[in-house]
Amino acid sequence: MKKRKQTIVRIALCAVFISATLFTAPQVYGATHQLYTTYGFIDLLISRGIIATQQVERAREMGAVIMKTEKSETSSNPSPEDITVSVSQFIEHGNLTYNMFENIEGLLLTVKNNGSKAHTLDAKRQCQVVYRIYDEEDSLVYDYADESKCQTSEKVSYILEAGATRIFPITHDVGKYALKSGKYRFEVEYPGYGKGERVVTVK
Repeated sequence: MKKRKQTIVRIALCAVFISATLFTAPQVYGATHQLYTTYGFIDLLISRGIIATQQVERAREMGAVIMKTEKSETSSNPSPEDITVSVSQFIEHGNLTYNMFENIEGLLLTVKNNGSKAHTLDAKRQCQVVYRIYDEEDSLVYDYADESKCQTSEKVSYILEAGATRIFPITHDVGKYALKSGKYRFEVEYPGYGKGERVVTVK
């Protein structure tokens, strides 16, 4: 009986999603194609007034049922062999040489699912990628994880399909911390899944 009730609830919420998409697609597509969770889509429907205020809690309950099903179809505990993290750079910044007055940009962190099934990855919102800068003596001179926005405990989840990759560009703003002339090691991390590094030169 409980299983039947859950199925009915899922069908009802799916019907809401479909009708909302059909009638509001031109307006919401640009916003929804970046939402990776059922909760994100529910929040969008609430903010647009598609889900009535008195139905908000019920919608969230139905979302929880769907999320439980979604997570059961993926693995949230991938092995180190399944998820790899690496750091590279845009080709136009291939030599990774900068002057003291320009931002350090061109670094790319790539997260790849090498496994045979999808994995659900979690990270802090706005802090999916953090980086640390070390000088030539290997002393830490800057830690992006110290930024106030990285102190949130709010999580964001998304599904990385088997064989898929996701790329994050990294830019260090000299307005936050100016680097003097020398060589610096950038350690770039996707917290909980791995990290890589690149050495840059500042003239």
